[in-house]
Formats: sequence, C-alpha cells, structure tokens
Amino acid sequence: PCCHNARALRRPDGTLLPVPYDFDQTGVVNPEYAMPNERMGIRTVTQRKFRGQCRPAELTSASIALLREKRDAIRALFESQAGLPPARVRRALAFLDGFYTWAGDPKRVAKTLAADCAKTAR
Repeated sequence: PCCHNARALRRPDGTLLPVPYDFDQTGVVNPEYAMPNERMGIRTVTQRKFRGQCRPAELTSASIALLREKRDAIRALFESQAGLPPARVRRALAFLDGFYTWAGDPKRVAKTLAADCAKTAR
C-alpha cells in the first residue's frame, strides 16, 4: 500500500529499497494483460497518445532532438538485454521506430501535440 508502481524490498541489513516499475511505457512492452484506460480514448496500449505537459514548440523540438541523438543507445538497451525473446525485441524496436517516424515529421508533431494539448486544456 505504500507505493504506486513500486515494491519495497528489504535488504539483508533491514533497510528498504524501493524498486519502481511501469514507467508509462506500456506500449513498448505491450504485455498480454495490458488494457487501455477507456478515459484515454485509445483502443490498444500501443496506440500513442500524448499525455505530457504542453510546452512551447522550441522545447518540444529540443526534446525530440535529444531523443534522436540517443536513438542508437535506446535501441542497444533492447538489443543487448539478455533473456528477452527475439520476437519481443523486434516488436519493441518497431514500436520505438514508430515514434522516430512520427518525430521526423515536424508538421505531424505540431498537429498531434496541438490537438492533444487543446483537449487537455478543456
């Protein structure tokens, strides 16, 4: 009951260590049990919906540029993770690639964020 999306594990010395999980990346993980929140207006957990804070376009562009710069490192996290089934890695990378396709189209980014920010402001 102490923690949302975290578990408290007790270390041998008795101290508690919070271990967080579920970083709002359900779409990239796409677990079999995941169901979309009907308030979000999406049909699947892999359907993207911007839920962040609405920011000026220049901040959005800077954030996207940083993520583009880190693309190979993000991919490597999945590709190098021991124990992940190859099919799951492929699906996760395809989901991530979808973001980069979207992010590579500034007009589409602006249109999507403007629509989602307008809905959030209501």
